[in-house]
Amino acid sequence: MIKENPKGKAKIMLAAASAFVMTVNGALLPQINAYAEGYAVYPDYGSSGTSSSVITRNNFSRSAEEWAALEDNNLNWEEIPDLIHEYNATVITNRSELEKDERRSMDAEEISEYLMDMADDADADADEAEETSAALAATYRSQADSLRQQANSNLDDYEIIKLSYEQIEKQTALSAKQQFIEYYRALAQDEYNEPNLSYLERLYVSEQNKYNVNMSTELNVLTAKETWENARASAAVNKNSISSNLQSLIVLCGWKYDAEPVIGPLPEMTAEEAVNVDYAADLEKARANSITLRMDNIRLENAKKMGTSALVSEQETTLKNDTDSFGISFKAAYDSLKTCAEAYVNAVNASANGDRDLEYARRQREMGLISDVDLMTAENTKRSLELNVKTAYYDMVSARASYDAAVNDGIL
Repeated sequence: MIKENPKGKAKIMLAAASAFVMTVNGALLPQINAYAEGYAVYPDYGSSGTSSSVITRNNFSRSAEEWAALEDNNLNWEEIPDLIHEYNATVITNRSELEKDERRSMDAEEISEYLMDMADDADADADEAEETSAALAATYRSQADSLRQQANSNLDDYEIIKLSYEQIEKQTALSAKQQFIEYYRALAQDEYNEPNLSYLERLYVSEQNKYNVNMSTELNVLTAKETWENARASAAVNKNSISSNLQSLIVLCGWKYDAEPVIGPLPEMTAEEAVNVDYAADLEKARANSITLRMDNIRLENAKKMGTSALVSEQETTLKNDTDSFGISFKAAYDSLKTCAEAYVNAVNASANGDRDLEYARRQREMGLISDVDLMTAENTKRSLELNVKTAYYDMVSARASYDAAVNDGIL
């Protein structure tokens, strides 16, 4: 089902192509159906209430104004998490599947019994398939064996399943933000490529002219030609990446692949704002929000309830290892943020120095001290420095997005 709003924006409601099989601690979950009821918009479990201006539809957690913002043809950075929640195909089908999941009220032990029942069903399917397809029967029996193994060591309950789906949604939102950044990175590269190709062509022609009057070598000519041709090839690849990044972004956020939404600007931040964080406080918040560690703790408690010492010991080891890994990864995210902010400051300073160098080159050219090609080299160097500022900024925004996802969303 495709939802068309008055402005023509198409939000993808189904996900036959994007649906996949979830596994939780190795346990096979039922295949996600390519189906979603109505608008496939479900209640926001974190909603604190509704107001009188709430629009009448399946999801009562947003006002009419909020829905209008989501349903226009603009894809803005700050809207990405909400767009993913409401319109991403995989998230919708996962939420639909979760709503219908038979294990909603089951604890870990009951889910083990549920898996055993599924194994029995697979065996029954194998018996039925035996007469028509030995291969299909063997597949069913293999599934039954796998399900029984999972049942014997299962520590997952419905809370784990919910967290697994939540993890997918948060990771998808972060991926969409990274695609947003990569789209702008490709646009900046494309803007640089056109004058750069003209410059490299001019260098090649100049080198060829010098060779014709015995002022250069054949190797220099071939090198200049190769540099120009390689840059042309890279520019063509970058052209393709603009469209591929855009298409990936808009599909993640719910548009049809051939839609033409208006892409909003990247968030604005200075280097000082980017690193204006409280590492110690954020570390504790990120640890508490970590979906991996939350699932580890639930599994450990379930192991204790089931009274299996081997499983308790195994889960204690898993929790310790994941906690250690979390600490290392979060420190790396913080260090990356600082490094990217420093790189951005350095790029800005280098670009400022490039302004002075270019002005000096222009004065030299006016006095006849350097050639047109030399001036073009100075101009191209300045353009390269400006591109470095943009790419360093994109790196900084990306690092901050990843850091915030770790702190606020438990994704690391």
